[in-house]
Amino acid sequence: MFFDGRKYLTLVKEKVEDKWYSSKRREDHYVVIGEPGTIYLDHLTLQHGTGTAIADGLENAIKAMGIAENLVAIGADSTAVNTEHKNGEIHLLECRLRRTLHWFVCNLHLNEFPLRHLCKHLIGATESSTNWEGPVGNALATCGSLLLSSTGIRCIPDGPSLPDIDLADLSRDQTYLYKMIKAVKTGLISSDLLREKPGPMSHNCRQNLQTLRSNRGTE
Repeated sequence: MFFDGRKYLTLVKEKVEDKWYSSKRREDHYVVIGEPGTIYLDHLTLQHGTGTAIADGLENAIKAMGIAENLVAIGADSTAVNTEHKNGEIHLLECRLRRTLHWFVCNLHLNEFPLRHLCKHLIGATESSTNWEGPVGNALATCGSLLLSSTGIRCIPDGPSLPDIDLADLSRDQTYLYKMIKAVKTGLISSDLLREKPGPMSHNCRQNLQTLRSNRGTE
């Protein structure tokens, strides 16, 4: 069984006397799947994202589905709320079931965190969602269109060539990154790319790029 969750600002309605009122409440939503076959099992909505709350929700779901005796392994992210040795969700669930499980823990976080700290050291500490304190961070925040020297782009032909990708399947940021890398690899740049502006770099974009590098083993 594998699970993963995310916090959402959820629209809820509450009845006070004879009137209904709408409000927003932050909730933890978890999706549970079964392997092999990637079978959808359940969806959990929790008020709190603590290890105890997640273990309670998963335990109730497992018993309701009648799969407690068949459960042999559990997979999750390597965050402390899941893997902490005393109050982590997986350990607490093992205590509830009174037996050990195989732990399938995602290692992508272990790849991401060193890159995140490296970016923080080189770019500087964060000031907002799009700005950094360091000189490199300030340059990224105000980065405009690509500027070329009189000698143009230096071609770097060494290494494997870029795969052919349908740009329609990529986001705007991914498309720009692909074109830039291709320009550096080939030494050729189109006039359209020269006029294109990448825009400010957000922390989410930086983290997505780190995850993409980890997934493709190019960190």
